[in-house]
Amino acid sequence: MKIKGKLILLVVVCVVGLGLISTFLSSYYITKLGNQQAAHTEKTLMEDRQLMLSSMVGNVYKVVETSYLNSRNPEKIAEKYRQRLNNVVDIACCAIEEIYSRQDGLSETDKQKQAMDIIRKMRYDGQEYLWINDMQPRMVMHAIKPEMDGSDLSELADPDGKRLFVEMRDVCKKDGAGFCPIYVA
Repeated sequence: MKIKGKLILLVVVCVVGLGLISTFLSSYYITKLGNQQAAHTEKTLMEDRQLMLSSMVGNVYKVVETSYLNSRNPEKIAEKYRQRLNNVVDIACCAIEEIYSRQDGLSETDKQKQAMDIIRKMRYDGQEYLWINDMQPRMVMHAIKPEMDGSDLSELADPDGKRLFVEMRDVCKKDGAGFCPIYVA
């Protein structure tokens, strides 16, 4: 083999060798860089998840704490009860409005009887009930004590002497609607 052929062969071997070394080193550094970026991305995602989880736990804690504090606050309890009771009365009023909106030829007395039947059957919070009294105050319909129907309520008082139905009537006269805390023994 002549010198020229040997030099060409040497150059080709060197170029191929350098190409292989370059490919190996490039591959090594690309893999190393990819692993570093993957580790960094994984670490960042984990930190984001931990931060989000911490925030969620903090929010849940605030909700539980607020609910707990509200459950021990008599004013909050009363307001929640008023809202629930208001919803029950709204449902009763809608049922009565439905009876009166019908053009079915029923007399006023029949419509009143239907309305009283609906109210008599209504229950909320398990065993709680509604009643109907007029502005005298006289019991028109009591859901669980029908013997009270038609009776004068003006002298009925709680253990503290508060005349319950008179106070309820007065609130209705003054405001059109409202709430009267009552104590039933």
